Amino acid sequence: NDTFPSPGDRISYELFLRNDDKTDTVKTLSIEATCLQPYAKRFGFRSPKFDFLAPGEVKKGDATLRIEIADSCPTPIDLDFVLQVISETDTFWTDTFTVHVDIEPGEVVERSFMQDDSLRSYLLYVPATYDGSEPWPLVLNYHGFGVDAGFQMNYTEMNSTADTAHFLVAYPQGLIVEDLVFGGFGPGWNIPESYNSANDDIAFTNGLIDDVIKDYKIDLSHVHVTGWSNGGEMSFYVASELSDRVASVASVSNALNYFVAESLNVTRPISTLLIHGTEDPFFPFEGTPGHFLSPQATMTLWAEHNSCNTDSIVTAIPDINPDDNTFVYMKKYLGCERNTETIFYTINGGGHTWPGSTPIPGLEWLGNTNQDIDANSVIWNFFKRNPLIVGLEDENYSRVRTFQLEPNYPNPFNPETIIRYQLPEPANAKITIFDINGRHIKTLVNKQHTAGHYQVTFDASNLPSGIYFYELKTSSGFSQTKKMVVLK
Repeated sequence: NDTFPSPGDRISYELFLRNDDKTDTVKTLSIEATCLQPYAKRFGFRSPKFDFLAPGEVKKGDATLRIEIADSCPTPIDLDFVLQVISETDTFWTDTFTVHVDIEPGEVVERSFMQDDSLRSYLLYVPATYDGSEPWPLVLNYHGFGVDAGFQMNYTEMNSTADTAHFLVAYPQGLIVEDLVFGGFGPGWNIPESYNSANDDIAFTNGLIDDVIKDYKIDLSHVHVTGWSNGGEMSFYVASELSDRVASVASVSNALNYFVAESLNVTRPISTLLIHGTEDPFFPFEGTPGHFLSPQATMTLWAEHNSCNTDSIVTAIPDINPDDNTFVYMKKYLGCERNTETIFYTINGGGHTWPGSTPIPGLEWLGNTNQDIDANSVIWNFFKRNPLIVGLEDENYSRVRTFQLEPNYPNPFNPETIIRYQLPEPANAKITIFDINGRHIKTLVNKQHTAGHYQVTFDASNLPSGIYFYELKTSSGFSQTKKMVVLK
């Protein structure tokens, strides 16, 4: 019952072996771990060198056990370890012990900023192990209609996955919208032909990402979106409108509405995942005529967009929890362009729920919650495999028609800002920083590019406050300069 407070901690044991058999010799000492929950762990065990233990012999030695919590593993959790001894006559002897693994919880930060004359807010979960020394991924997790950011955080429990997988989670807060399909008003997301309000939630999402990166070091190749119910629909909408910033998307318990499906604005192949129950009481598995595609039609559309083959592989997920009255099939499309993934999890018998979550008392009418998969683990592992694609050579996807140097953000800034630029054709691109007197400060980029969208971070930690300029020059003769302000 030893406790590991953080991944990679070690604990030492002193092992005693006595061979009471008068004729048999011990030849092997091994150890294995069995989790009490269905999540993979990595571990190491350095045993003492007993070599052979002769009949009647007693030996002792130190052994070191090292636990490495696997990515996307929720904690706390207990691990059962089995110590096994095998003799020359293949006689087995075993003993067991348990290790309790726990991790210090992080901080939930309430943040807000002004967007289009409205105060917009979100919750940001920062794991305790984040220290800003290196960029971490960012996942946006949208709540459903009628609930809020706090509900989504507590219901999905994605924070525990962020603790071990090392990413930040933002839970955006929606404003009041009108549900155009089922009726009523409540917190949610303004998606054309599904919900209606004056709020621009795409601009809010864009501003939220910028608000996080001005204070936290974020891996801009790993900004991902997910959500449940109306939030799942919103994640698809965001992927359509902000594919230059969002790396990949995963939706739970919602599909594409007709408007978004017919007006996809995705500028590149984008990895897409959907988890949907066959007994969803809100969004039927066969779709809602005039409003929503079926989940299968939704994923067929994404597969076509990603230029996947018509072939797919369907895998039955082990039904490790038959008491949840559900089982899972995973359908993976093959040959998708630029190694993107298009994956559809069908929860047979599943309701309008987040797999792996704790069913909410009083909301049993949402239907069965599958416990064979953990949505957080599935989603994060999917995100981890699918970073942002930049520098696309295919103009049909990049849709870059002109050279452009964009305004940096934030501006003014301290100490870092993001500079974005785009190229309509292959060219050498050079980004240079100058002070107000025209003195060269730093060359950020100077290399050959393919056509596409790019961004680079400028760190002014060693510079005084003042006005500076950044310039884009290309081998094709294009040149553009913009002003930025360092304010300390």
